Amino acid sequence: MPQFSPFRLLKFVVVMFVLANVCLLVFIFKLRSISSVSEENEINDGQQEPFEEVSQLPFLPTSFKSFTEMVPMNVLGEEFYPITIATKLNENACKLLYSALRNGINFNILGYGMEKFTLSQKIDIIFEALEKVKNPNAILMFLDAYDVVVLQHAEAIISKFVNHFSNYSIVFNAEMNCHPFGVVESAIKRWGGNSFCQKEYPSSPTRFKYLNSGGFIGRQSALLDLYKKILALPQDIKDDLFDDQGMTAYVWLTQARDYLTLDYKGDLFLSLLEVQTHEILVRGSYNPPVHEEEAKATHADFWLEFVPHSNYPAVLHGNGWGKW
Repeated sequence: MPQFSPFRLLKFVVVMFVLANVCLLVFIFKLRSISSVSEENEINDGQQEPFEEVSQLPFLPTSFKSFTEMVPMNVLGEEFYPITIATKLNENACKLLYSALRNGINFNILGYGMEKFTLSQKIDIIFEALEKVKNPNAILMFLDAYDVVVLQHAEAIISKFVNHFSNYSIVFNAEMNCHPFGVVESAIKRWGGNSFCQKEYPSSPTRFKYLNSGGFIGRQSALLDLYKKILALPQDIKDDLFDDQGMTAYVWLTQARDYLTLDYKGDLFLSLLEVQTHEILVRGSYNPPVHEEEAKATHADFWLEFVPHSNYPAVLHGNGWGKW
């Protein structure tokens, strides 16, 4: 484990405290914007701009924008780095951060304050973060910032990764949509569309067959190798693959099958795209799962069961049109 100065730890605690209060205040502003209409808005036929971005708040300290240190957690003896990319803090980002904090998880926020951001830039941002982590056995977990909530505590997440996926160093979220190979025109033209999806992707024991890059967890050394291979792809292939998900899937299928797998059952990450509402069962705290210790999240008021797999996902990902 790395050694930390008291100042560094104090700085992290202060930033997380400010973040929690910022998220709380944005909800207050949301409520105010809904309950009252200003004179200016009345003049403009009652049209009111929703308050969406926390970075508009004057009390957000400028030092927060430059807080780029990677601060780990110690979970079950593992050096653990939860990371996300949030160029701005809005209501959806606060949902992720609040749900994580309730489960004892402090995220390292990357990319904050970037004015222009594309999905392909995720590769560079995550690679830079990986290089800052010096322990090759450290575990990093990435989650998208704007359509994800955390349902279980850090111990459950680490336990599932270590025990359920012991043969692999990296686990990615799985989904039912073959993006980009079956969706993006340039990828369809180059690789053949759905025929490529059916032939090149490994068979899956569930409906969730395809890689989704909105959630993953892995060891630093393996992730660093994966991202070096992604960055080394020829530019024409990167262009045709369109985004980070396409690039990651391509490298997995061609160069990284031995150490990367997908979470086909949604033990860690459940993708909501194409999932039906009747497939989700919410158990109240009065009726907790008897044989699923890993589902007993700290401060949990409920447990979410994915009925088709009879399991309890740690992370819920509302990707694509699978938003809540």
